[in-house]
Amino acid sequence: MIVLGSHRKRGQPDLVAGTTLARVLRSAPCPVLSVSQPANRDWEDILVPVDFSLGSRHILRETLKRFPEARLTLLHAWDIPGERELGSDKEYARWRDREVERLRGQLERETDQLMSELDCVPDLELVLEQGDPLEVLLTRLRRQPPDLLALGSRGQLGRHSHITEALLSEPHCDIMLCRAW
Repeated sequence: MIVLGSHRKRGQPDLVAGTTLARVLRSAPCPVLSVSQPANRDWEDILVPVDFSLGSRHILRETLKRFPEARLTLLHAWDIPGERELGSDKEYARWRDREVERLRGQLERETDQLMSELDCVPDLELVLEQGDPLEVLLTRLRRQPPDLLALGSRGQLGRHSHITEALLSEPHCDIMLCRAW
């Protein structure tokens, strides 16, 4: 694992792309930890955003391997098109509720499959929240800041990594980034 300090210019996502952290992340063969908080205890509460991608599966494996005793919260956020316009329609509400249950089932199956591949099963909470993924994540970080945010990354800061850049520019906690490939 590579450990680096956080970006010093906070609140400026467009400046993250040229940092040492960005350069290291693009080529690191292992997880990269951006430390923004003083180290005064172990990371016990870890938030892992998941989206069914290879990257989120990989970061979950890395997190479980490196922090087997930690409490993990898996957060999946999704945005449903037309929610504002159709939210009060009964048919739409039934469809939305079925989709939420389908998503929960899919995420539970994915999690169960991954847990069956591991030797130990951690303390795990599964959270599904509707809304823009970045907004849901930022709200969660402000409301219940974890000790560590474990985030999958494509290693492409400066190219299509809006969420990663926003989180690195204004860290609410330490962040572990891990490329899927």
